[in-house]
Amino acid sequence: MSCHRLALTLLPRDLSLPRARGGITLLVWLLCLLAGSGLQLRLYLAETEQALEARSRQAIGLLDRMLSYANVTNRSLLDAPSTPCSRKVQGWLHTQVAAVPFVRTLGFNQRGLGCTSMVGVRDHPPLWEGARLSLLPAERVFQSRPLLVLRERRGERSVFSTIDGEYVRQMLGQAARDELQLWMRVGDLWFDGVHLFHVPPLAFAGWGKRQTPSRRYPFTLYAGYPAQPLWSALWKQRRFNLLLQLAFSCAMAWLTYWLLGRPRSPQGELARAMRAQEFVPYLQPLVESHSGQVVGAEVLMRWCHPAEGIIPPDQFIPQAEACGLIVPMTAQLMERVGEALAHCQHQLPRGFHLGVNITPRHFQESALPELCRRLLDRFEPDRISLILELTEGEELIDDAHTLSVLAQLRAMGVRLAIDDFGTGYSSLAYLQRFRVDYLKIDRSFVRHMGSESLSGHIVESVIDLALVAEGVEREEQARFLRERGVGLLQGYLYGHPEPLSRFIGSSARSPVAADAGAASPWPDPDRPGQTIPESG
Repeated sequence: MSCHRLALTLLPRDLSLPRARGGITLLVWLLCLLAGSGLQLRLYLAETEQALEARSRQAIGLLDRMLSYANVTNRSLLDAPSTPCSRKVQGWLHTQVAAVPFVRTLGFNQRGLGCTSMVGVRDHPPLWEGARLSLLPAERVFQSRPLLVLRERRGERSVFSTIDGEYVRQMLGQAARDELQLWMRVGDLWFDGVHLFHVPPLAFAGWGKRQTPSRRYPFTLYAGYPAQPLWSALWKQRRFNLLLQLAFSCAMAWLTYWLLGRPRSPQGELARAMRAQEFVPYLQPLVESHSGQVVGAEVLMRWCHPAEGIIPPDQFIPQAEACGLIVPMTAQLMERVGEALAHCQHQLPRGFHLGVNITPRHFQESALPELCRRLLDRFEPDRISLILELTEGEELIDDAHTLSVLAQLRAMGVRLAIDDFGTGYSSLAYLQRFRVDYLKIDRSFVRHMGSESLSGHIVESVIDLALVAEGVEREEQARFLRERGVGLLQGYLYGHPEPLSRFIGSSARSPVAADAGAASPWPDPDRPGQTIPESG
């Protein structure tokens, strides 16, 4: 049977952590949404920074160009002959104002005597007194809007040119976009093209602001967005992208939910469980039939699945055999059992029977003898008797490799048993071809003893071959086997399979067979083909 078909029939229907399915789906949705939103935020901030830089440079370029006209006019005034203010001089100044773009007023002052292009105004100190560049309120220059004043000095002669604040507003408005706002700062004053402020007229957002000084003239341009929550600004500017990201996150969450609901690869799930050490050993006691003392145990494998709980072996062992994972799973189990029992070996009777289930596939590997040797080396000599219980799922081929492995095992004192004897097609063939130390009567025969005469006759015939019985659940079954000389019994009557730690604890509290001096209930290793009853 193929690994895939076995998975469909033997594995639990859903090994995809169903209780965590919704949580994992929600986590994927949140991660996708946060990652996508974070990416959109990062792109938005990068675009905002680029826009701030580009708009600031554009605005500074426009303002520098506007001031350059005033600067050229100022230099021409400085180079003009020194003459007192007259109608003719004022007329010349009017001509310059009309010819030069952006310039609203011209004027000069020499030795305290001033002259301006304004009609009826010859001397107005605020125009030529001050720093090279300054902002003047409208009321100080008899205008309806503030003026931007650019001054130049040479000796006792000073000149000035003024630019109407409306031109500044137009330059700033040409560079600004959307909610971006621009301010020109000259000295201690802020100008947005309409009003003058001694403090910033609008609080900058902490994430969107930039100040850029001009390299040619003494002013600084401030660019920024109104103070508002960052996510609010992001939603306004990239609403479509965020909705698209939300749809993508929902799609990824749905895909995750669907994938988690699909059956996993059986081999991959078993390999994952083995890495997580979810296959744990359970031990079922083996007792001496007359005294009832524990003289051994069979190691059984259980799958402690994080979602399904304890999974019985009949739901995963056949699939593990078909997929070739039974060998490393058994090796891991033996390592754990050996390590745990070695620490409490003095609580065990000498010659303690330790049965481990193997399959014919184990004999195809060369590591089986070394695995058994490592387990035995953990214990004192003769402290345990290791029994490999061969199941009949596949036929054991008697080739040279198999015979070599059996010889190595026997040299170490490891015994071989046929498990579930009587149910497989190869049971008698094994007795003929291999040296078998003992047999375990299958529970299907033991279960019906006392109720079916045929089962009783079969067991009596098997006992004549000196076998061992399992699946003892009632006292009349134990009595039947005891009266017919079966020395070892195993089954629910004496104990259910239990975790390794619990078995060790119960062994410390329960009587065990004497270490020495007592007659061994075990078959003589020199008499192959003896019997031990088997359990559930």
